Amino acid sequence: MQTTPVIQQYLEIKACHQDSLLFFRMGDFYELFFSDAEIASDALNIILTKRGQHNGKDIPMCGVPFHSAEGYIKTLLDKNMKVAICEQLETPKEAKKRGYKEIVKRDVVRIITPGTKLEESFLVQKENNILMALFFFDNTWGSCWIDISTGLFKSTISNESQLLTLIDQISPKETISYANKKELSILKSYTPTEITWLESKKRFF
Repeated sequence: MQTTPVIQQYLEIKACHQDSLLFFRMGDFYELFFSDAEIASDALNIILTKRGQHNGKDIPMCGVPFHSAEGYIKTLLDKNMKVAICEQLETPKEAKKRGYKEIVKRDVVRIITPGTKLEESFLVQKENNILMALFFFDNTWGSCWIDISTGLFKSTISNESQLLTLIDQISPKETISYANKKELSILKSYTPTEITWLESKKRFF
């Protein structure tokens, strides 16, 4: 069975957001496919079904209603998962004006991670939601952290032992760092925080 245009569109968008669960808007629902569907079905305790085939295999699928998606997204964020919101950028009627077989244009309009929550329903009252960034240079750790929901922003430099104490004290919901050797050796075994790894870069300064 040939891959449908909608599934092909999904695959192209998903290819750019491999580390996030793709909430793919289909009318009144956000739908998830393939491994995203399997992960979300288990995490949200919702039914896993299937839709069509790809490369001769059934496509796993699950979905949540658009009007109540916020609660499901919060559950995923609380489990340290990232969610990419893919919206319809036009109506089906507008798509048909471009051609009878044209499908609705879609694209990711927002990526929500444990450290970038803004909605009040996602946040815990009287508790900071910290996003932290770390880097190692010239035998020193530099770090900065922000609570996007309140505007809090601070930064400091420290040695290795001070750094781990700092992380414990701040308790970030998410930490961003380059995947360089030093950062990997320190943070890979440190599990209390969700870590977003950036592509390793050579430093010339």
